[in-house]
Amino acid sequence: FFKSHAEQVWSATKDRPLRATCDEMAERSFGAATRGTMGEYLERWVSDAPNFARETSDFFIDRPLTNITRVVTGCAERLALIERVDAVRFTPEQRERVNYFKGLEEFIAAFYQTHDKFQRSQELLKKGDLAGARAAMVGCRPEPVIEQFAKFSARGGITRGEQGVVDSKNTRWLTHIIRHRQALGLEPVRVNFAPTQHDKLAQSRGTFTFHFEPDRKVWECRGEEETGAKEFAVPAVRDEICRTGVENDKAFTFALGPIMTRGSGGKGKAASLPSGNYRLRLLLLDSTSTASSQRVFDVKVMDGRADRVDIFQLAGGAKRVVELILPIELKSPGTVNVTLTPVKGRALVCGAVLEPVAKER
Repeated sequence: FFKSHAEQVWSATKDRPLRATCDEMAERSFGAATRGTMGEYLERWVSDAPNFARETSDFFIDRPLTNITRVVTGCAERLALIERVDAVRFTPEQRERVNYFKGLEEFIAAFYQTHDKFQRSQELLKKGDLAGARAAMVGCRPEPVIEQFAKFSARGGITRGEQGVVDSKNTRWLTHIIRHRQALGLEPVRVNFAPTQHDKLAQSRGTFTFHFEPDRKVWECRGEEETGAKEFAVPAVRDEICRTGVENDKAFTFALGPIMTRGSGGKGKAASLPSGNYRLRLLLLDSTSTASSQRVFDVKVMDGRADRVDIFQLAGGAKRVVELILPIELKSPGTVNVTLTPVKGRALVCGAVLEPVAKER
């Protein structure tokens, strides 16, 4: 069908110049008065605008972006063509189409500029220049760029494909930048112990499961496969992070480091955090105990002393969130290992946040 359709279209427009097609599309889309200017714009757009983000890998961009300056300059030049059009007499539909292309050009420029900072920082970190890598991330803010894409794509009605790109940028672009910021010690590591999906035919199964808070904080989810502990759920809890967790009647250990570590739960090597001072916050909630001493376990961080925890006693009742705060010094780059050992009943955890602590001057 597609081959037949392509052959028919090609035969009907054989030897037709691209510019003629673009002029015709401009007239149909924006009105006869725009034929020349918007025809020129469409010709330049289809010829020069970059084609990116079609990858099916774990990354929204799986290769280095190049020609950043040229791409951004091209966006500005094409935007200048759009600005030459008199939009006063446009119908609402024509105005929406023009604004769509404006938004597209502004997004492409912002995306390339943001990703350029990310790439530069990655290269500096590979060379061991931690300070330079941190400085390069100044102004690297993917969240407004994703919001920008969502807003202009909604003009005229957002398609399912465009909705998919919004999701993809959140899980395969934003999260890699967050991971990099964590590796630089610029952002807390947040883990929500919750169910993850592991379809054996899925690409990187379980790796891209996240919890997004309303304020855009991103938590990586880890469940039974990642921790070796059993998942549990407490739906009627106000704190979203503590609606789920993992528990076990045997000791289990989890490593805290930059998110999206392949083979977590002791099955693989996690990416490193920079040395320095951190604050560990463990979020705990006991939904089954009816009195103190029914669930007691030890929390040990790395080679430190074990802290004995009775959630019911600390919270003063069941289904109440307890936050256990522990200071940590990471003397060399690596990960922070946390071991929970049952004393009575099962050890559990709902969430973990590892925050870098700035040195006092």
